Amino acid sequence: MPKKGRNYVWSFSRGIVLLKLIVLNLLLSFLAAPVLAEGQESQDTFPEGVGPYKVGYVEFSNMSKRAGKRLRVGIHYPATESDPQSDPDSTGAPYPTMLFSTGIDSLARHYYEFSKTMASYGFVFVVVESHLSAKDLERSEDLVQILNWLEVQNDNSSFKLNQMIDKSRIGVTGHSMGGAAAILAPANESRFKISVPIAASVDERYTEATFESAADVKVPIFIVAGDKDYGYGRASPEIYKEANPPKFLLIVISGTHGSLVLDYSEDRVEKYIIPFLKVYLCSEEEYISYLCGEHAQQEVDEGKIELSYDISESVAFFVLSRLIIEPSSVEEGGQVTISADVINNGTLSGSHTVTLKIDEIVKDEKTVTLNPDETVTISFELSATQQGIYFVDVNGLTGSYRVTEKEEPSGGIPGFPYEAIILGVVAGIVILWMIQRRR
Repeated sequence: MPKKGRNYVWSFSRGIVLLKLIVLNLLLSFLAAPVLAEGQESQDTFPEGVGPYKVGYVEFSNMSKRAGKRLRVGIHYPATESDPQSDPDSTGAPYPTMLFSTGIDSLARHYYEFSKTMASYGFVFVVVESHLSAKDLERSEDLVQILNWLEVQNDNSSFKLNQMIDKSRIGVTGHSMGGAAAILAPANESRFKISVPIAASVDERYTEATFESAADVKVPIFIVAGDKDYGYGRASPEIYKEANPPKFLLIVISGTHGSLVLDYSEDRVEKYIIPFLKVYLCSEEEYISYLCGEHAQQEVDEGKIELSYDISESVAFFVLSRLIIEPSSVEEGGQVTISADVINNGTLSGSHTVTLKIDEIVKDEKTVTLNPDETVTISFELSATQQGIYFVDVNGLTGSYRVTEKEEPSGGIPGFPYEAIILGVVAGIVILWMIQRRR
């Protein structure tokens, strides 16, 4: 009996230990599972619906230099709380930024939900209510004006979105007439690194943008249209034909001119646009399958979309990175070295000009010629001649350095530091003391 009792106790204890291990394993599995934000789906599906970032909203007005009237600008941004008035979330700053031109006679509020969704995936999304004119070229000029304004305000400490905008990752998009502006803007302004024209109103009778205008766009382009958008939707394949790779054409089945992005839409296009931005503006290549991999193909097979693309990148496509300023603090009369890496991500050789600006003034330029996938480091040397803080801009990469007052020696013998003089005096005293002892 005692032996059986001991076996029973031992078996019971072993069972308790095993049960604890099972519970611990389940707990660890639960803790190791990725935590998704409310409304965010796993990466096994398209990134649709609400993204992982909380979103805030702010409006500004800016005087149009062209029309002499005020442009309303609505901005959604990653925020600390899910509240329109919430403070910006600076932990991931600076964020890639998209400028959006509204359709003809459309207001910023019509695109509120579209803008909010885009921002929830880690973008500053700027809607420019450019309804002062029906001309697409003027709308593209409004976009450039707002871009200039944003770049200045980004360095303004009193601006709510101070340092939230990544000036090296700026893209442009728009709807209808704004979609035509999204073709013209990057063709004329190199700071736009990506283009997303949506239901672009390209008609030679009414617009400056033509099919051939797409050939002037030297950045990745994602063209969106609906098959029920009679006229403009049918023009999109011609735009795609003229565009340079990498290029995409998305036709939404049963999509109409207004349903693609307006806030009453049933056919949402964010889940296609977001992967494009993630890949070509943010260099997050894992999203490529949502553009031209199994996820996109499934939607094609289900008859939801038609998709054409060319990712051969048969152009010279330059990217700057790794801005280094050494030293960040220097005395008057010293030297400052400013460098950045330039890579040709295209498939053709080409030349690219790198411009150094100090406090918005061009100080130097260097042109490099690179083969595909070739990288080179460009360096500029500057003399620190006057005290102050200097702001650096190298093709959109920004930083700063400080020039301080040169410290003059306050005494001592030239060429001999105080420590050496003191040690010499002490050594002399010791030697004299030893001589006196021998006597």
